Amino acid sequence: MLKNTDLEKKINSELNTKVSSSKIVHETLNVSIEKDDLKEVLLFLKSNSEMKFKQLIDITAVDYPNKKIDSG
Repeated sequence: MLKNTDLEKKINSELNTKVSSSKIVHETLNVSIEKDDLKEVLLFLKSNSEMKFKQLIDITAVDYPNKKIDSG
């Protein structure tokens, strides 16, 4: 099993165009991505031979209701 620091390095290395930010807080790795990349990132975490994630604990989101959405 990878340590959080090694896990963070691996995720950032393999998914560098998908990860907006990552940090370890209270021994928990937090990774920020765009919603359009969610499926690809989850599939990577599940299927990568070094990761082998089996359970998803949390998905959180932030909504900015006053932010204009770029439609194009």
